Amino acid sequence: MDIAYESLIDGWDAWFSAWIYTFLSIAAVPVLLAVFAVAVVVATETHTRRRRFWCALQGRNVETVFRTRGLLPQARGVLACSAFEDPRAVTCGRRCLEASYRRQWPAALAPRR
Repeated sequence: MDIAYESLIDGWDAWFSAWIYTFLSIAAVPVLLAVFAVAVVVATETHTRRRRFWCALQGRNVETVFRTRGLLPQARGVLACSAFEDPRAVTCGRRCLEASYRRQWPAALAPRR
């Protein structure tokens, strides 16, 4: 009696291929969820950025600390500004939140250390 080994091998190949594809599709879901969770955390985390620029309202160079958020950090709020006696008590209209407003004039020089 001859046993058809080729048909047995083909059966194992088909079973193993089906098992691998099923395993990979099941394993891909947690990986995609983890990547999505990391992206959400990065997008909602807040940071701070310091900028020095010429303030036309005060008529001098100022250093400002901005609150930023997101994957592409954009200024969302002013935390402190050197134009005021108490840097955290910002009372102006906060036009400096717009980068186009800050770029109208040459950049302020960094202080010497």
